[in-house]
Amino acid sequence: MWSSSGVRAGLVAIVLASATSLAACSGLHPVYGPGGVTEQQVALNYAAPTSRTDQIIYEALALKLGKATGPAPTLTVTTQSFSRELTVQSSSVAQALPSLMREMEVSADIKLTDTSGKIIFSGMRSATADYTTNTQGLANDTAAADAIKRAALALADTIRLTLLGALSK
Repeated sequence: MWSSSGVRAGLVAIVLASATSLAACSGLHPVYGPGGVTEQQVALNYAAPTSRTDQIIYEALALKLGKATGPAPTLTVTTQSFSRELTVQSSSVAQALPSLMREMEVSADIKLTDTSGKIIFSGMRSATADYTTNTQGLANDTAAADAIKRAALALADTIRLTLLGALSK
């Protein structure tokens, strides 16, 4: 049978052992909140955007990460977007429906190079946003453009966290 003082002493020993082992880890940093990784300002140069989607991502990143005024790593983001239907239907049924659900995917090739041209990070990330189409062409174009913007902003957040991870190494 366990005595309450024996259990209490065992728990205290476990807590002390955990505290000392965690204190030895200097790699733990908060992600959110004061002093968190997400609040870090990183001076970056941004390549010239080649599309409106690239520009949306660069502006979102510059707002949250900061912009360099001198020599700094250069970020190049090249995006592409495409749309797909979320449901599979025959063409006769699709024409009779008042609206269809679609998904816009924005993917980006990301390259971060240091001032000497050495690649710090290279990879690909993507994000999606849903939208609805109907028989009105202008409404469909507006909905698709809005979905691209929402997916690009979500992608900018993903890229920001990826860059913070790459630069912290």
